[in-house]
Amino acid sequence: MREQLRDPLLVRVGSSFELTPRALELADRVHQMVMMIDDLVAPPTSVDMSQVKRHFTIMASEYSLLMVLPNVFRRAGQEAPGLSFEVVPIDNPVARVYSGDVDLCLTGNVIAGITGAAASMLRTSLLTTEEFIGLVDKAHPAGLPPSAESNSLPDVYHPR
Repeated sequence: MREQLRDPLLVRVGSSFELTPRALELADRVHQMVMMIDDLVAPPTSVDMSQVKRHFTIMASEYSLLMVLPNVFRRAGQEAPGLSFEVVPIDNPVARVYSGDVDLCLTGNVIAGITGAAASMLRTSLLTTEEFIGLVDKAHPAGLPPSAESNSLPDVYHPR
């Protein structure tokens, strides 16, 4: 502002600071503008979700469709019956969310290496972490304990 107005706006007087005449002249208007911006960006105080009517397109992995979305749909049906949902399969999620074709994408971390305009416009949030466990019978013909590193299965499996 100092450069734009070509005025120091605040000057040292002894051990304190005082506004310049130009700053005093602008103080009320600047205060009003800051309050208007604050009102503009402040979240709404309350929204009656029972009255909201909106359709959402959600791109979801099969995992999300089975493990996450049923609870979302159940709760939305209770609290916001005017919401409707369409679930589509994963297909170019970054571009489709960025373009507005899809409102939400529930999948793995596809945003990790994205740069440019999309990276600054899309928001991500970690919803959950999962640990997968595999069980194998001791008598399984693989003969070794399973591991993520080894895919050593016999060429032919003969059940007993």
